[in-house]
Amino acid sequence: GVSFGNTGGGSTWPTHGSSWNNVLIGNFYTGLYVTNTNHVQFYGMNIGGAEYGLRMEGEDITCTWFYGLTIECTNTKAIELYGTTNPTGIHFDGVLLQSNTGEVIDLDGANSCSFENVWFENTGATGNEITVNGSSNYFFKCLGLRKDIDIEASAINNVFQNIEGNADSIPTLTVVSNAFNNAFNEVRLINIVDNGTALVSSGTKFSGMIRNTNEGATSAATAETDLQKILIYGKILGYQGTIEIKAAGRVSGT
Repeated sequence: GVSFGNTGGGSTWPTHGSSWNNVLIGNFYTGLYVTNTNHVQFYGMNIGGAEYGLRMEGEDITCTWFYGLTIECTNTKAIELYGTTNPTGIHFDGVLLQSNTGEVIDLDGANSCSFENVWFENTGATGNEITVNGSSNYFFKCLGLRKDIDIEASAINNVFQNIEGNADSIPTLTVVSNAFNNAFNEVRLINIVDNGTALVSSGTKFSGMIRNTNEGATSAATAETDLQKILIYGKILGYQGTIEIKAAGRVSGT
């Protein structure tokens, strides 16, 4: 597809100050590959029909913005930020991710990146909607998730604010035990995996309202048991707010 940035890397000066507007990239193995850029803006990019939609690899990528990005019909990953020299300060605002069939967002070492106002419409995705293995990333108003959120071992100080799953296919949130100090505020229609030891040892924080529609609960009694577990974890973690679990078509407890 399109390769952008100074691929020399290392001590080579990054590509600086460019602006892309209303570009369509389609039917390539990798739609857009970005490396070694600084203060670059992308407006109205549309990427589709690729194995990988957007790949951003280390090499001093900093302060790069995407506004109004659409990625659709990818097979392996829609967005991948990775590399031994971690991408930092990549910002996405107003993103549509639809009809992607592999993983959707994979942050493998990315730090201080943000995703705001993201709509997920990936009914055929086979991987996670969001995988985070980096630090100080921020997700705000991410809606329509159908597949899972996975917080990996090196995930530290990441924040999820106003995250909502899709009622037709409830995603699951999993936090591994050696992730640390990740926070979730106003999480709705997300199943929280029963791994209380990991949640407690990792310092995971919940606040605001958490509504968990437990697709695995076939009775009110099962849902109430899950509710008690989450409340116990919440008390240990200092949670304050309202938790609601719905099972068998009715609310079993708050």
